[in-house]
Amino acid sequence: MYIVEVPVVNFILFKKKVNPQTLISLIFALGGLILLCDLSNLTIKTSDLLTIVCSLCLCIQIIILGRYCSDVDPIEFTLCTTFFTALFGVIGAVILNEGFNMAGYIQAAIPLLYVGVICAALCISLQAYAQKTLDETTSSLILSLESLFSVFAGYLLLDVALSKKELIGCVLMFIAVILCVTADRVKKN
Repeated sequence: MYIVEVPVVNFILFKKKVNPQTLISLIFALGGLILLCDLSNLTIKTSDLLTIVCSLCLCIQIIILGRYCSDVDPIEFTLCTTFFTALFGVIGAVILNEGFNMAGYIQAAIPLLYVGVICAALCISLQAYAQKTLDETTSSLILSLESLFSVFAGYLLLDVALSKKELIGCVLMFIAVILCVTADRVKKN
């Protein structure tokens, strides 16, 4: 979702236009994502609304990082982001779990550290370094490859069968990223 939200929000807030090749890339990526999703039983649940909120938060994070990454040290940005993510996560856990359960947090310490340090901090720092040279829309398209890799990992590691529709969706997403990255490089040269 954020692949569409980033250019729209960027245009609304900062009047930043998208070049035609990037727009074509966005259409390809959106088409690919639609083909990867199961839309046969489309109902909106609470989890879908939470996904929309999270997508908007990621959209805002990508835009903020894109606008200010040249002024901020990526390591400082990563440390601040990781700290506030952990703080908001603990506050949310306390609210949703109806209290603070220290035994539960101690038991979950290793998985939480893994997710916080390896997954979050490492990925945020890599994103911060990458966005020093990439446009926000290009960054969002590259980040959208996460769904493509998860589909392929399911296929390779878990023997999940892919339909022709899903394979076409993967190809469209990959083409979208290639088009967008080449458009970004041509624009810089």
